[in-house]
Amino acid sequence: MNIILLMMLLLFAELAQPQSAMAEPVLYDVLLSEAQQQFVVKQAEKYNLSPSLCFAVMAVESGFDVTANNSSSHGIMQLNSNTYPALAQALGIADFDVYDFYDNVQAGIYKLSLERDYWQEQGYSDEEVFCAMLISYNRGRAGARHYIEQNGLEAEYINKVLAYKTKLEEGSRL
Repeated sequence: MNIILLMMLLLFAELAQPQSAMAEPVLYDVLLSEAQQQFVVKQAEKYNLSPSLCFAVMAVESGFDVTANNSSSHGIMQLNSNTYPALAQALGIADFDVYDFYDNVQAGIYKLSLERDYWQEQGYSDEEVFCAMLISYNRGRAGARHYIEQNGLEAEYINKVLAYKTKLEEGSRL
């Protein structure tokens, strides 16, 4: 099955599920405490993102390592040195610590939502937004525009995130 079709099916299945503000957060078999997972779920809900998507991004970006450091990217969501100060300012986090789980996750999930919103505003379809959002999160917006012009909306990064997201949704729950 081609990756775009699979993403469309997953996206539409996710949109069709009723959302309940009172529902218990879903806990996954990931390397995070219950409190950390609940924080991720609350942040995902705040920005209307799938919690499993947010966990999948963390897994692919850092393997859930809050101390991950890859030259210019830092923390569990691998926030770029050039962007996280502006994210922290937009979120009102005065003493932002890129290696603090809660600061990093809040900024990372907010960044995912910004990328989603940007690509929606560009007129992309829901399936295309999902792909462009992930490429943009991984490469930066300018890098994503260039990548998409050259390669379209398929990328190994998307495949990795989608595979992990699917694995979580298929029952790797605690």
